[in-house]
Amino acid sequence: MRRHPFALLMVCLFLGAVASSQAQVKLVADFKKLGGVVKLDRKAANMPIIELTLSNDSVTDKSLAPLKDLTSLQKLGISSSKVTDAGLAPLKSLTKLQELDLHGTPITDATADQIKGLSNLRSLNLSNTKITDAGLTNVKDLSKLQSVILLNTSVGDKGLAHLSGLTALQQLQLSRTKITDKGLAELKGLTALQTLDLGSTDVTDAGLAQLKGLKSLKNLDLSSTTVTDAAIKDLQKALPKVEVAK
Repeated sequence: MRRHPFALLMVCLFLGAVASSQAQVKLVADFKKLGGVVKLDRKAANMPIIELTLSNDSVTDKSLAPLKDLTSLQKLGISSSKVTDAGLAPLKSLTKLQELDLHGTPITDATADQIKGLSNLRSLNLSNTKITDAGLTNVKDLSKLQSVILLNTSVGDKGLAHLSGLTALQQLQLSRTKITDKGLAELKGLTALQTLDLGSTDVTDAGLAQLKGLKSLKNLDLSSTTVTDAAIKDLQKALPKVEVAK
């Protein structure tokens, strides 16, 4: 019996959808075997993965091979000492990404190069990575960024220059970095900044004066610095709402 071409087309589409669904189920199962946390968009027809967190050392570059196809991903968190720049090469295709957390991975500036086109990014955590000042050149045009966390990295004053134009920033964490008073001058334009962590840095009283124009600042961490109580009191005259941890 001869079948109508439209009927054949519908059968093919149905079989394709079934195959795609089965592949999705397997992918989610594979991520969960790695201890992953997965969230699907259940309102969409194909229920794509929109959030993925993988945070143990069983995660390797090979585990991340499917990332290139997760183009609906909005939130990605990966923390593993076995993930390298090569494994994160697919990042550049995840253009809907809004939150990216790569803390504790041994990535370098090569991964930062994959981030520069992620224009929807609002939160970026590169703490305890090998990111440098040079790598932050890839962040300077991500104008929607509201949170940048760079704890325990080699980032210094030159790196802060690349963040100076991110006027939507509300949180910036720089504890245990190489910044100095000179670098704080680069923060003057970040008038939306509410939380700033400068703990365990070489910031001094002189640098604190650079922050007086940050009228939105509410929380400032100066723990394990040489900043004096007198300088803090002087800052609080300009910013009476700021709470300082020392």
